[in-house]
Amino acid sequence: MGALNGVGAVNAGASNNALIFGAGPMGLLFALAAKDKGAKKITFVDISSDRLILAESMGFNAMQSNEENLANLNKEFDLVVDATGLIKVAEKLINFVCDGGKIMHLGVCPPDAKMEIAPFEIFRRQLTIAGSHSLNHHNITEALATIHNCIPELEKIVTHKLNAEDIATYMQKGSPIDSLKIQAVWDN
Repeated sequence: MGALNGVGAVNAGASNNALIFGAGPMGLLFALAAKDKGAKKITFVDISSDRLILAESMGFNAMQSNEENLANLNKEFDLVVDATGLIKVAEKLINFVCDGGKIMHLGVCPPDAKMEIAPFEIFRRQLTIAGSHSLNHHNITEALATIHNCIPELEKIVTHKLNAEDIATYMQKGSPIDSLKIQAVWDN
């Protein structure tokens, strides 16, 4: 559970009010792990109504990503997460985090993407900025315990199951547009 790595990097379990951009697999996994560790209120922002409905079904707050909804959220959250991998989202996280808060870059932006942040703003507001990727092999036991605690919600993230012989077709044609996690199933 690679999202657990990010949860630990910013002590997300101690968050009282988190905002996550992106209700896809990584954002949802991060939120489930943070909630399992004690995070209080978690709100998702996404452009997909279906993904927001899924987030709400897991007990999270959700809002459509648009300027009107985001306009009054300036410095409202103690933790702000990018799980989209979009540079236009990543560079705006600082606007939503409160003084003394934490920013997590979980989404994978293009390697050549750049963003501008004033170091004085980080200093003056005492912000913590972190990034996380992949699975930390040191937290496998912790990840298994978190997975066990979140099984009903994790099952909602698996949107498609396919037989082994269908894997090649999915690899060639790509995943369905509405997919989150795709699980291969082998029949005995």
